[in-house]
Amino acid sequence: MEPISTLEICNLSISISPPNKILDNFNFSIEKGKTYLLTGPTGCGKTTLFKFLKGIIPLFYPAEIKGTVKINSNSLNIEKFLEYRTQIGYLYQDPQLQVIGTTVENDLAFSLENKGYSREKVIENIQLLSDQMQLNHLLERSPNDLSGGEIALVALASLILEDPSIYLLDEITAFLDKTSKENVLNSLLHLKSKKKTILIISHDIESYLPMVDEIIVIKRGENIWNGNPVDFFSTNGEKISSLVNIPIFYKLQSNSINKRKDLSFKDTLSLLKGGEL
Repeated sequence: MEPISTLEICNLSISISPPNKILDNFNFSIEKGKTYLLTGPTGCGKTTLFKFLKGIIPLFYPAEIKGTVKINSNSLNIEKFLEYRTQIGYLYQDPQLQVIGTTVENDLAFSLENKGYSREKVIENIQLLSDQMQLNHLLERSPNDLSGGEIALVALASLILEDPSIYLLDEITAFLDKTSKENVLNSLLHLKSKKKTILIISHDIESYLPMVDEIIVIKRGENIWNGNPVDFFSTNGEKISSLVNIPIFYKLQSNSINKRKDLSFKDTLSLLKGGEL
């Protein structure tokens, strides 16, 4: 099976409890090596999209699905698309659910052993990644004794060892402390440098800006806006800003540019309080 270089979703509609649609004529496309940030209100369909891409829907959650999926420009039916699910790695919002080894080292070894790697190759790969992600001090510990940030790093490391074509990351930094969050973000930057394709669900737009190529805003199951971060902040329209938490620095900067004037202290204070210029 050929590696996934491009993936296109056309008019995707998903109803788990018909007639209520979770995704409604949803369209988007991704290219190899790019990083995408999906954002929007809670319940708008972001996680449902990830579950579909991974095949959890419809394999474990029967659903009515309509639409077209193209991989590498080839149109596929749902059954054929599901054959590609092994090339897609999914990290849940609660990574504890995916760390199953009695020790961190055992957990990291699991996917490599399933691929038939020799014991020597397993140890070599774990050591290289542990050095890179600063996990050596955790290898002999039980996952039950780790902090939330440590669990997130271990789950991400385990996913990296699987080496999927596409990474799906669902709010993985939402509840992390500053240090743990920085460690995860640095690991993602390293993945990006290796031309990996990454899709991220998050309300925390600012933290991911250094790596994001495209932002996708979802409302009620529809892709209502997508584009690069520069266009996102320069647009800053009511349709977008009412749905997502635009970092205040960029909101101030955008208003200053769009209204072609420098912001006074009074203007800045007004914006900080949620007012308009």
